[in-house]
Amino acid sequence: MWAGETSSRLGAAVTSVALPLLAVTELGASSVLMGVLSAASYLPWVLLGLHAGAWVDRARKRPIMLGCDVASGLLLLSVPLAAWAGVLTMAHLAAVAFLTGCCTTVFVTAYRAYVPVVVPQAGLVTANARLQGGEQVAQVAGRGLGGVLVQVLGAAGCLLLDVASFAVSAVCLSRIRATEPAPVGEVGLRARITEGLRFTWADPHLRTLGLFSAIGNLAFTGLQTLQVVFLVRDVGAAPAIVGVLAATISVGGIAGAAAAPWSGRRFGTARAMVAWALVTGPFALLVPLTSNGPGLVLIAVGTMATGTGLVAITVIMTSFRQAYCPPELLGRVGSTAALFTYAAVPAGTLTAGALGDVLGNRTALWVVAALFTGYGCVLLVSPLRTLRDLPDRAGLAVHRDPPPSPPRTPGRGEPWPRGPRGHGWFSAGGVLRGRRRGTGAPPRAPCPARSASG
Repeated sequence: MWAGETSSRLGAAVTSVALPLLAVTELGASSVLMGVLSAASYLPWVLLGLHAGAWVDRARKRPIMLGCDVASGLLLLSVPLAAWAGVLTMAHLAAVAFLTGCCTTVFVTAYRAYVPVVVPQAGLVTANARLQGGEQVAQVAGRGLGGVLVQVLGAAGCLLLDVASFAVSAVCLSRIRATEPAPVGEVGLRARITEGLRFTWADPHLRTLGLFSAIGNLAFTGLQTLQVVFLVRDVGAAPAIVGVLAATISVGGIAGAAAAPWSGRRFGTARAMVAWALVTGPFALLVPLTSNGPGLVLIAVGTMATGTGLVAITVIMTSFRQAYCPPELLGRVGSTAALFTYAAVPAGTLTAGALGDVLGNRTALWVVAALFTGYGCVLLVSPLRTLRDLPDRAGLAVHRDPPPSPPRTPGRGEPWPRGPRGHGWFSAGGVLRGRRRGTGAPPRAPCPARSASG
C-alpha cells in the first residue's frame, strides 16, 4: 500500500509543477487563469467529496483505488498528445485538472478508510507517518524532477512520467492481500451523507479541526497559487529553480512526518498540534521577502518550515479520525472533513489570483502569508486548548500520561513523607497519625480520655 500510494503521489507531484508551468510558458496564462487552474483541481472535493465518502463506505476500497489510478493516467496522457498536435488550450488543461481532481478525491477518501483495514489501531500514527513520509518523498522527487524535466523535455513531455507513475501505483495496489470486510447496510445515499455530516458537526473535536483545516488551507493554497508566477515573473527564476524550490516544502514534510509520532508521545497529540501550528506558521512571512540570487534562500526556508508543520498536523489529525470514528462512518467522516478542508481552497486560489492581478504578486503574498501566520489561533479558542491528547474511539487518550506508581511503605529507618499541615500523616500539632517515624512500629494506641476529676 505504501508503494502504491507513494507512486500515485509522485505522479500528482509532477503534475502540480508541469501543468502550471505549461500554462505560464506555453499558453501565457495570467494570474487569474492560474487561480482558475488551481481551483479546478480542488473543486471536486467540494462537489464530489460527500458522495465519495458515502460511496466508499458501501463498497470495497481497493478496486476503487485501482480504477482511480487507471483513469488518472489516461486523462494525463491526453495533455502531451494535444500539445504535440498543436490543439492544447487552457480549457483542456482546466478539464484535465478537474477530472484528475475527481479521481484524487475518491482515491484519497478510499485509502484513508482502507488504512485501518490493513493496520491495527495501535499502529495508526506510525503507519500514517510512513504514508505521509512516502508522500513527501514523492513530492520532493516529483517537484524537483518535474522542474528539471520541464526545462529538458518541455512541460507536456514530462507528463508522461505521471502516466507511468499511476500505472506503477495500480500494479502495487493490486498485490495487496489484506482481507477487507464486506460493506453492510442498504441505507440510501442521501441518508448516509446526512449521517456523516451530523456526526462530524455534532462532535466538537471534529468540528474544530474542520474549521482549523479550512482556514489553514485557504491561506496555504493562496501561497502555492502565487508562488510559481511570482518566482517566474517577479523574481526571474528559471523553471528548474522553480521545481527545486517547490520541492523544499516536501523536504520539510519528510521531517514533519518523522517528528509527528514523537511529538505526540512527548507532548500529547492535542498540544503537539497546537505547537506545530503556532511555531511554523510565521515562517510563511519569509516568502514575500524573496529576491533573486541569495534571496531565494528565504522562500526555501519559509516553505520548508511550513511544510514541516502542515505534514505533522496532518499525521496527527488523520490518525485521530481513524482511531476516533466508528469504522462504518470513517469514509463519510473523512470526506466531510475534506469538505471543510477543501471548500475554502477554490476561494483561496481565485482570491489569491485576483489579488495578484490587482495588487501585484508580492503584495498579495504578504496578505495570504499574514493569514497563514495566525491560523493556529483557532485551536487556542477551542476546547482542544485544555487537552493533552486527542481522544480515541473509547474516549481515552491516544497517548496517556504514565499511571501514578502505587504508594510504598517506608522501610525501617526511612522517614515518612510529610503531608500538608493538619492533613494526611501529620496533624497541626505534629502528632504522627500512622507508624512512628523511622521505627517501622505500629502506631501507639490512643490515650484514654481523662475523667473530669482527673
